[in-house]
Amino acid sequence: GKLLVMDGGETEGDAEMLVSLLEKKCGAHPVVDLWMISHSHLDHYGALEILAKAPELRERITVSKLCACTDIPVSFPENDQARIAAIPGLLGCEQVTPHAGDVLTVDDLEIRMLYTWEDDPKLEAAGSFNRLSLVFTVTGPAQRAMFIGDSVSTGPTVVRDRTDPALLKSDFLQLAHHGLDGGNIGFYRLVNPTTVLI
Repeated sequence: GKLLVMDGGETEGDAEMLVSLLEKKCGAHPVVDLWMISHSHLDHYGALEILAKAPELRERITVSKLCACTDIPVSFPENDQARIAAIPGLLGCEQVTPHAGDVLTVDDLEIRMLYTWEDDPKLEAAGSFNRLSLVFTVTGPAQRAMFIGDSVSTGPTVVRDRTDPALLKSDFLQLAHHGLDGGNIGFYRLVNPTTVLI
């Protein structure tokens, strides 16, 4: 009966689709226990921002916690971090700021943070929020899923080199950057998923 949402889309249509999907799967007025934003690009948080600003959508759903990095000390032109930081106030929910090594729980799910912006070796030259994508696993009683947002190879390489391989093996893996690029074969081999999400 618990609900965990990852990212979410960009447009008004995406926001309506997300709310309708959650209602279809969870019944009237779904409660999201934890909404994760992998990184500060509009196509990953925009639908949630629209939902938060639109009373007709906001009244159909409750979000308890939002997990996102809004404390990155690098300026980006679209003011994305500030826009994400405003969402909890609009929704009346708690904000969680993740750090590598943190373990969050939702019922019997364990969300383990493997990489955040703090692990980026060239933060000042980041160039894109993609390289600052969260890398985390969600482990339940029988299976594990890994989410890597739009990671460039930096994040997966750091995770591969610093993490016990037993914590990397996952049944499901969300491929980097919509399946376009960003992971690396050594990392993917350690994760060794049965199913990939694109």
